[in-house]
Amino acid sequence: SLSIPGLGSLGFGVRQEFRQFCIFVVESIWFARVILTLIIANSALLACNDYQNDDAPQNVLGRQMDWVFLVAFTLECVLKVVAHGFVSHPKSYLRDRWNCLDFVVVITGIVSAAGNDRGPLSSLRSFRVLRPLRSLTVFPSLKLLVSTVLVSLTKMVHVGAMTAFFITITGIVGVTFYGGRLTQRCRLSPQPTLLANGSWWWEVDESQHRLCGGAYQCNSGTFCGASYAQNPFGPESGFDVDLPVVQNDVRYNYGITNFDNLPSAVLVIFQTITLEGWVDVMYLLQDSESYEFTFVFFFFVVVFGSFFLMNVALAVVYEAFTELQNAESERAANEREAAAGAEIADGRDTSDKG
Repeated sequence: SLSIPGLGSLGFGVRQEFRQFCIFVVESIWFARVILTLIIANSALLACNDYQNDDAPQNVLGRQMDWVFLVAFTLECVLKVVAHGFVSHPKSYLRDRWNCLDFVVVITGIVSAAGNDRGPLSSLRSFRVLRPLRSLTVFPSLKLLVSTVLVSLTKMVHVGAMTAFFITITGIVGVTFYGGRLTQRCRLSPQPTLLANGSWWWEVDESQHRLCGGAYQCNSGTFCGASYAQNPFGPESGFDVDLPVVQNDVRYNYGITNFDNLPSAVLVIFQTITLEGWVDVMYLLQDSESYEFTFVFFFFVVVFGSFFLMNVALAVVYEAFTELQNAESERAANEREAAAGAEIADGRDTSDKG
């Protein structure tokens, strides 16, 4: 399977001793172990780099070892090109997509090393962060997992479209029923008061910490009010109030979590699908809106959004993993059959000559 044109292997024929030596080295398990050790060491030095103190000991060591890593990875690239060919043969070096990553890392390292540390080519040094990814070429199982993620991305288009549609529709429902609900507090007066500086003040009864208007009703002598124009508990129509600037209104989660507009509602629905902090939001909306409707709304979002759609996404990933695994097994079986056929053919040739 390694019989390829001479030019594809830098002019070395498959029967030449140097070519055979390169094949032996590249196929050796110790070659992969040495390369993996160098990748781990390089990753450790990159992780320990101090970007605030350029003269730190680990930075100096990293710059010195960078030449060692560059030479080692360049030598690895050359050995693989000589052993397998460069690009012309189906089994050649650049025909493997993971080797393309290795090749880019090596070339950018050589180009950046040839330039000045402060010159225009210094930006290529940032490609060093790709060196830890080269460990994927050593572990076939990691390559399979990463390939699964990449293949799944193309298959996730329909699932993503369905998720976006679901989040948008439920967000519109949330804006319709919960707009301004998270600003409803028990007030000491039925309407806000205009201050001398031109702003509005609507004092909150601090003894009542819950939102109002739904499951919770304000105590006698206090009034449920919201600093939101379209809210039914807001000031009466005709009041010339710039409601968003009503003072002393402390909003939940700094006002980020709300259903006052579609983008904010979409963010809350997405948070609910991830099952992070959605229970607190549901309790607040139950206090300020219908208890039963809020329960049904969040039950539907959690069951359909989190359980159903997320499991559909996992099914797509599993399908991609199974397809790649079967393809890899079939490829390995074909290679074993081809190798067995070549051994049989060599045996027949030997017997004929004898």
